[in-house]
Amino acid sequence: MKGARSRQPGSSYRVGYKRPPVETRFKPGQSGNPKGRRVQSKNPVSLLKRELQSTITIDEGGKTKHLTKLELILKVLIAGALKGNARCIDQLFKLMHNHDLFRVLESDLQKIVVEFVSPSKARDDDD
Repeated sequence: MKGARSRQPGSSYRVGYKRPPVETRFKPGQSGNPKGRRVQSKNPVSLLKRELQSTITIDEGGKTKHLTKLELILKVLIAGALKGNARCIDQLFKLMHNHDLFRVLESDLQKIVVEFVSPSKARDDDD
């Protein structure tokens, strides 16, 4: 069929490699893939990221605040640690260690430790 002519009589157009018949070509504005690309499933990481970045409205102290879900989770974690929940404290310290927050907050932590266990205050109390 190499070099075959178009079906139209009297046509000089030759049908062949990279030369489809005129009647089977895409019309102007017609897509070769009308349904488009299939929607691929989202991976768990992107789903989790999107969900944690979505906002939620809370009422805190009579004021309405808009926080991301991640911010709210961290707020609850810190509140639990402040209440003395050992699991929350452990998770908070692991989180701080994994993100090197101990080094970033080192000066603040030293101030807290010095105020909490001050040798001069301990001696004053013993007298």
